[in-house]
Amino acid sequence: MSKTPGLSDESTKTGNHIVIDVERCKGCYLCITACPHGLIEKSDCLNNAGCYPARPGASAEIRCTACGLCWQVCPDVAIEVYKKEKEPDA
Repeated sequence: MSKTPGLSDESTKTGNHIVIDVERCKGCYLCITACPHGLIEKSDCLNNAGCYPARPGASAEIRCTACGLCWQVCPDVAIEVYKKEKEPDA
């Protein structure tokens, strides 16, 4: 995984994906609007603040391009973006 400003390099998953801290999310859903692939959705579970946080959708782990737009618009800094490094050419 590569580290880019706004992107994190600590992950146990192997592909591009996002992690949303549901306790930091206040449910503004700017990330849902910002995602060009529509991969973020509203959770149906309340967090401790009484908000319905955003969460990655079912296909987010497969289709996420790690563009970082969701991270850029999040006012609560509740999103981490993980980008898979490309394999070096042999």
